[in-house]
Amino acid sequence: MPTIYFGFNSSRIEGTDYILLQKIAHLMRDHADLTLLVVGHSDKPGEEAYNLVLSFNRASAIVDYLVKSYKIPRERFVLQYKGSTEAFVAGEHEANRRVQFLVAKGEKDMAAPKK
Repeated sequence: MPTIYFGFNSSRIEGTDYILLQKIAHLMRDHADLTLLVVGHSDKPGEEAYNLVLSFNRASAIVDYLVKSYKIPRERFVLQYKGSTEAFVAGEHEANRRVQFLVAKGEKDMAAPKK
């Protein structure tokens, strides 16, 4: 599954990512029983409470786009967020500003973080 990367302090989907999201949408249309776990992450700078909100906003942006643009039912996505707790690369690194997709295996949506 592809990983979507974000700019510093941003939850905006970039132009090149729309092709990857189109592939995800086609995969979901081809496999009607597939539910995806969509997990937002952030890098280390800032307070962890802020990073949780940012990683939630990143995952939400992806799910909202796929639901609105491709009419995929929201129930086929499980939204979770990790802040900076599961870094690919230690510390401040752009690879940590991401949303990843996994096949859901019974996980539940996380409630929105407190702002």
